[in-house]
Amino acid sequence: MRDQFNAIPVELDEAAYVDGLSAWSAFLRIILPLAVSGMVAAFVLSLILCWNEYFFAALLTSTDAKTLLVTVGARPARKHRLAVDDRIVDGRDRAARYRGHLPRTLYRQPFETGAGQ
Repeated sequence: MRDQFNAIPVELDEAAYVDGLSAWSAFLRIILPLAVSGMVAAFVLSLILCWNEYFFAALLTSTDAKTLLVTVGARPARKHRLAVDDRIVDGRDRAARYRGHLPRTLYRQPFETGAGQ
């Protein structure tokens, strides 16, 4: 984010001071709106990284830890129960897979719906 703020020209600050704005109002009215895109990108990146850290820790520290079958979650299940590697995948395994995909899906959905317009 430091680079995002450094990319904003100092001349905008100086022009705001010439127009009579204080330092705080120049920051709120001019600098902050220009830097908000970088702040949002940093927020989304840190949210995804924090979710991954939490999910990894929760997976390793649970008493009944199982692996997450991502490839099975990518294919639609035709039945209520699905056999994978000679074992039955039940609703709990399927729910764990979807919980792993949830942040990525929620992040991607707004961008995909507005892409064709």
